[in-house]
Amino acid sequence: MAYIQSSAALPLFVTGSGHTEKVYAALLSVNGFMVIAFEVLLSKWTQRLPIGVPMALGMAMLGVGHLVYTGPSPVTMLILATVVWTAGEIIAAPSMMAYPGLVAPSALRARYIAAATVPQHVGYAVGPMIGIAAWHAWGSGVWVLTGACGLLAGLLVLAGAGVSRRRPGEDEPAKEPGEPPAMAASRPGAADEAGAPDSPGPQGQPTDQPT
Repeated sequence: MAYIQSSAALPLFVTGSGHTEKVYAALLSVNGFMVIAFEVLLSKWTQRLPIGVPMALGMAMLGVGHLVYTGPSPVTMLILATVVWTAGEIIAAPSMMAYPGLVAPSALRARYIAAATVPQHVGYAVGPMIGIAAWHAWGSGVWVLTGACGLLAGLLVLAGAGVSRRRPGEDEPAKEPGEPPAMAASRPGAADEAGAPDSPGPQGQPTDQPT
C-alpha cells in the first residue's frame, strides 16, 4: 500500500507543491536508475545477513523516505526523499521475494509463495485508492500515513523473521512437511546435508584420511 504511492499520491503531491510534471518524471528516473545500478550489487551484501535484517531495514527506510516528503518541498528535498525510499526498496525487495520459498517446506512452496503474493497485489490494487483519498483529505499528511505503514512493516518483520537467525535452510537438514526437527536430523544422510564431519573409522581415525 505504501510503495504504490509512487504512482498514485506522489504525482499529485509534486504538482500540488507547485512543480511541473517534469519534476515527477525526474523522481521516477532517480528511482529507476538506482534500482538498475545498485540492486544486484547490494543483494550480494544483504544475502550474507540474517534475512530479517534487510527486510526490516528496507521497510523502515521506505517509511522514513515517505516522512521526508512531509517537510519542505524544494526539488532537492524531493530527490532526497526519493533516494531514501528507493534505497529501502532495493535493500528489502530481493529478500522479500526469496523469503516465502526459503521458509516453505518443499511440498508447500507454491502455496507459501502464492500466500505472500496475493496480499502484495491486493495492496497494489487498493493502495492507489487509499492514497488518493488520503491526499484529497489531508494533503501532504498522506505521507504520515504511508510512512507509519513502512515503519510498522519494519517492526512486524523484526517480530516475524527476526534478526539473529540464520537464513532458513542454512546448516540444517531439509525436513518433510510436519516432520519434527529431531527426526529430520536423525534421518540417514542428514549429517552429510548439514555439513557434519565424517564419522570415525574403526581405528578412531576419520574414514577419509589414510591410517
